[in-house]
Amino acid sequence: MIIDNSENLCIFQRVKRIQSKDTTQCGQLVQDNTMNDEQRSEYINRSMYRILNEVEAKICGSDRKGKVGRGELEGKSYVTALISLHELYTMTQQHQQQNSANIFEFEAHIAHFKTQLNACFALQRAFANSHGSMIWRQLREHQIRKMTNYGYENRGFLDSAVTFYAHMLYNLGVLAARIQGFAYEIRNNKTFVSGHSDLVKPLLAIVYKMADVLLSDSIICLEPSLNPILVTNNLFPMKIVSLCRFSFFRDFSLQIVSEEMAQQIQQEMLHHKTFDPPSPIRKTRTAALLAMKPATGVKRNNAKASEEGGNTAHKKSDVNSKEWISIPPLYDTEHGGWCATYPHLLCTTRQKDTLLETRSAVQTGKRPLFYFHVRAELFSFSGAFTTAHTLSLPFTIATRRNQDCQVQRMMSSYTATCFWLYGTNVFDGLLLQWHDGEIDWKHFKLLYSLYFAMNAEVTRTFIDEDFNILQQKMHCSECTESSTIDLTNEYSLDQPSLISFKNVLCPHLHFTSPNCDLRFSVWRGMLELLHLFSDQKTETRNLWEAGLLQGFMELNTVYSMLRTLPGSGLVMRLSLVAGACVCITVKCSNDEFLDLDPLDVKKLQSKNLNDYLKDIILSEKVDFVLDSDKQWVHVAEVLKRCQKVSGDHQDPAQEIKTREILSNALHPGPIEKQHSITFTPMRVAVVTCKTNTTDNNNEPDDEFATDNAAANTNSQQDPNNQQTLNNGENNFEAELRQLMHKYGKTPKDVVNIFSQSLHEQQQPLEHLEAREFFGI
Repeated sequence: MIIDNSENLCIFQRVKRIQSKDTTQCGQLVQDNTMNDEQRSEYINRSMYRILNEVEAKICGSDRKGKVGRGELEGKSYVTALISLHELYTMTQQHQQQNSANIFEFEAHIAHFKTQLNACFALQRAFANSHGSMIWRQLREHQIRKMTNYGYENRGFLDSAVTFYAHMLYNLGVLAARIQGFAYEIRNNKTFVSGHSDLVKPLLAIVYKMADVLLSDSIICLEPSLNPILVTNNLFPMKIVSLCRFSFFRDFSLQIVSEEMAQQIQQEMLHHKTFDPPSPIRKTRTAALLAMKPATGVKRNNAKASEEGGNTAHKKSDVNSKEWISIPPLYDTEHGGWCATYPHLLCTTRQKDTLLETRSAVQTGKRPLFYFHVRAELFSFSGAFTTAHTLSLPFTIATRRNQDCQVQRMMSSYTATCFWLYGTNVFDGLLLQWHDGEIDWKHFKLLYSLYFAMNAEVTRTFIDEDFNILQQKMHCSECTESSTIDLTNEYSLDQPSLISFKNVLCPHLHFTSPNCDLRFSVWRGMLELLHLFSDQKTETRNLWEAGLLQGFMELNTVYSMLRTLPGSGLVMRLSLVAGACVCITVKCSNDEFLDLDPLDVKKLQSKNLNDYLKDIILSEKVDFVLDSDKQWVHVAEVLKRCQKVSGDHQDPAQEIKTREILSNALHPGPIEKQHSITFTPMRVAVVTCKTNTTDNNNEPDDEFATDNAAANTNSQQDPNNQQTLNNGENNFEAELRQLMHKYGKTPKDVVNIFSQSLHEQQQPLEHLEAREFFGI
């Protein structure tokens, strides 16, 4: 088999077996006693090198047409080096007599070959750096998609990088093998002095140095992969994989560095691969301490009993914290190479850093970013040790100092930092740079839709109409420059708007109730919304996936859709009206609209949303429910969907079962006398509380607010109309409203009564004035 490296093809040649003195006519080997094992091995070795060099010369000398591409120059330089090496090998075979002219020519050829080899490796290094940066960008893109897209499968995303390192290392391996064969011929050729073999050692050193530079970034850190927020003293896994299957590792070391240190490490990695000789990567300061929790047990090695009694090994932070931790290499069958994996790492503390404190003070809201710096020690082809370095994806470290009420505010800034960092996705080699600018509203909607699907673990996400209610609530005078947007005038939904990181965290939303007055940001509301989906008890996720729970809907849109329904209906939607909650609006059989009390996390934890929906359908005799396709679904189909998503596959007729008890305490008599009784089961049901003293009228007045405002404006502009208003009419209106509340009548009911009376008296003009008076 002959491998043509420049074309990356494998050429198989079938040869005919020729009978020799070592074989019989049937092809069986005959023991040859004329050579010992050492001589036979030397003969086979020399024959192999002679065949390979002769065939390589023919392949390298052939005309390669159609070899066009980015690596054409590198390929030609590589082939030229191989041809020169073959010429040197040919000289060792031709020069049978030692003379000064032959030796001088031979040394000149070696010097020329060394020049060609350095030029070849310079081009190879440039190609490896340019193509390697493209490979690493693809790897980072796959890792970020895994982090941001729910259900994204990145299996096999390392294949392109593995192929790249294997191909580059194979090129170097071919050269190293040829040079070693050439050195072997010089040592065994009597026409050359012993000093000539020393001329070949620097050539091998050049190849080995190039291999070390190539492998200096041939590892990748696969964590964090799903959640970029580490919490102190919380366990997290770690996995580091080698991208070169031919490397053998001695040790893997890990530390946490700040964003500034990560930039310094990346710069030194670039210098190491670019400069000649390569500059080493210096030691860096650690930004946080790491610890390895034992796989079995909870006690640490240095745990000891204290003088006051007890054992120190029971504390939460009872681990050996270090700036660097070491993980031994293991063979990974999944990736077919060496890796370092450990399931129970934890970050014990975050050290104080003046740079971090200054940055946090200047950039309000953004949390400090950190990276895992991995240093792998591997066996070099030169016989010594070399190192490989890499950086992980960025992450934040949330501390446990702030508890209770402030924990949500703290996590809001941490999650928002990661959302903005991975959403804007500004690549800088292995790093992600922070984006201080703005993104358009369309981009923000797409990013949060992906974030919602990822963290809520749902396949159905938000649509553009769900964000209409929030578009004009992203800016205020405190978080937006006056030059960016005019806050004094309202702008339409079609007007493009720009969103900054400060806009996301600024508290623009607020609600006021008798017991609460709260202001919160859009991002905080979105996080609380995710709590509804993360808790399995609420059943929110199941109804969302079933299409029975809507996104954000404008209240007038809800009323308009219910009004077109001939019978009773129900719309269940997500809302931020009182924090993150589920709002339900019901159109009763008498065409009355009811906005039921919002359901927050606490209420849904005691009674799930599935049960709420069933009880409301029964109590209000609802006929239809709006689904995610904006279609009205009959309650029979709705109950089937609820039964399917809740996992309860019992027959609805068998859900309510009677309970029969046999007891002797039902009637007087002896102990032996027993009687049976059948009990009817009960459950906690939800019913709407309608009172006559409370104004539950939620007719869509806002939809006609423009018409009413115009009518009021006209009446105010007409002085005659102003003079006709008197106290008697005001008293009449007040008494009429009190009567409506007392008897539970709506303005539409009063209008219907007036319409019947006026129709009987045939007074259509007064009928029209009555409708205008009530704004119907």
